[in-house]
Amino acid sequence: MHRPMRFNYLSISIIALSALLLLTRPLTAAEEDFSTVIRPFLKQYCLGCHGSKKQQGERRFDQITLDFSQPKNGELLQEILDQLNLGEMPPEDAQQPAAAETKRAVAILTRTLAEASEAARRSAGKVVLRRLNRTEYFNTVRDLFQMNMSDFDPTIAFPADNSVDGFDNIGEGLLTSDFLLAQYLEAAEKV
Repeated sequence: MHRPMRFNYLSISIIALSALLLLTRPLTAAEEDFSTVIRPFLKQYCLGCHGSKKQQGERRFDQITLDFSQPKNGELLQEILDQLNLGEMPPEDAQQPAAAETKRAVAILTRTLAEASEAARRSAGKVVLRRLNRTEYFNTVRDLFQMNMSDFDPTIAFPADNSVDGFDNIGEGLLTSDFLLAQYLEAAEKV
């Protein structure tokens, strides 16, 4: 029998406090520097030409975040860093930052991009544990047991393999379910 869940003021308060704590996690140093130094720098010296109303050179900086899973963020931050290092931006006819402001922004951008690059390097090359797709399983059984497979297909009941970028043998798409595991065991018994 299912009893309805009851909340009292204490449980609601605990849930609300937990949500508040999750939402107010401390900022990392990069996030802190980005919000207190880089964003105001961009607002003062860059968004006039590269903001929501105007995008010179098809560059828009008001939507940049430190979410490097979106490659565009890293590319734009690198472009900003390059232009500041070259002294090309802001243009001569625009308001210029003090040398100390530029130096600080360059240091923060350099450190932030280096940390992002290191994080990407550390996570790159990790092998995804994968299973055999249907064709690979069929061929393995055929080769391993030297069987004539013209009348026997142990993968007939297997669900279709997921395709990633048009390929059905990429580890990210080859998920294993309890149903598939049961089919593997049944196929092994038949073999």
